[in-house]
Amino acid sequence: MDEHELDEKCPQCGGPMGPITVKDKVNPVLSADLTYELPPGRPGFWSGIIPRNAPIRSLMCRDCGLIQLHGKIKKKQ
Repeated sequence: MDEHELDEKCPQCGGPMGPITVKDKVNPVLSADLTYELPPGRPGFWSGIIPRNAPIRSLMCRDCGLIQLHGKIKKKQ
């Protein structure tokens, strides 16, 4: 899934949504892109369906400010 596939209408107000960058503050000087991990023992981790430390893509409504987060999912081959 790339950011262009995420462009859509806001579920709250119907306004246009577009990609944004959300950063995690590591310390007062550094920041990092958000990622997610499945908790240990979850079936998805071992099957390879959802990768560990996968990026999170984010969208924000240009009208009301609603923010959506989307985890990148690895497709089965």
